[in-house]
Amino acid sequence: PVPPAFGGITSWTEMGLHYSYKRELKSGVLAVGLTAKYLTGHEAGYFYTDKRFRMARLPQNGLTGTPVDLNFAYTHTLFSDSSTPTPFSNGRGLGFDLGLAWKIDGGAEGYVWKLGISLLDMGSIRFDRAAFRHEIKLDAPGTLNGNSYRFYDQLSESQAVIDTFTTQLMGSPNASLIENAFTQGLPSRLSLQADRRISSKIYLGAILVQPLRLVKTAISGGSLLMVAPRYESRLISVSVPLSVYQWDKTHLGISLRLGPLYLGSDNLLSFSKQPKLSGADFFAGLRLSPWLFGRDKGLLSGSIRGNSACPKF
Repeated sequence: PVPPAFGGITSWTEMGLHYSYKRELKSGVLAVGLTAKYLTGHEAGYFYTDKRFRMARLPQNGLTGTPVDLNFAYTHTLFSDSSTPTPFSNGRGLGFDLGLAWKIDGGAEGYVWKLGISLLDMGSIRFDRAAFRHEIKLDAPGTLNGNSYRFYDQLSESQAVIDTFTTQLMGSPNASLIENAFTQGLPSRLSLQADRRISSKIYLGAILVQPLRLVKTAISGGSLLMVAPRYESRLISVSVPLSVYQWDKTHLGISLRLGPLYLGSDNLLSFSKQPKLSGADFFAGLRLSPWLFGRDKGLLSGSIRGNSACPKF
């Protein structure tokens, strides 16, 4: 049995125009922000099947199955073997990000709550150059001969693999071609954020990210739930995030900040010896600001020794 499935990949660049509005309330501050984005699509591809079907292996490296409805699309430049890929422009699109944040004040000691909700990467890209959209819809069981694909040994032969695949199921390479263009949705997500001040230096933050597959051709990311207690002072910050990815994999990380220097990892166990490693990450950075440099006291005088309030203009 093969359940309904989908997958996709896209690369793009974006230019955005951001607008934000902040309003002071009796209980704190309410802010809303919008980023409108113009998208240039480079490479893309997707596949999806809506119906469950059954598949069986045949002798001599073959496959057969019940009638299937398979949709897939791709840009031909995706199959380039070049060691220095050229950023082709194969499509255009529009997108936006929208966010709302609410800070609840707690008096002179600072905020009590910070709450937020965001819609991220809403939109799509229309690929109309070097683009192919296929649909294989069979009314009878189809058969594939695996031996016909043994010639494949480099990326540039991917088109030949697709031609062989459609020929075996539908009789000719172009029988499944619907049009030389397709639309692919962005990896849209809903994000919920919360941050609670427990004491003057102890905080508890949490974030939930849930994918929104609004159209069948959209890319889909993974869900994420993260809870992170932290100690935070003007000079030092330590956070220990516990995250659950796809409601399956649990990771424990750490984040450290010393003045303008920060570093950490979302998955500490990835650096230990494991029988099966699925991923690892490490981040580090240096965040500098003009107000870190005082006239007489040198680096960090504005943020550590002096007044930590941001200047007003």
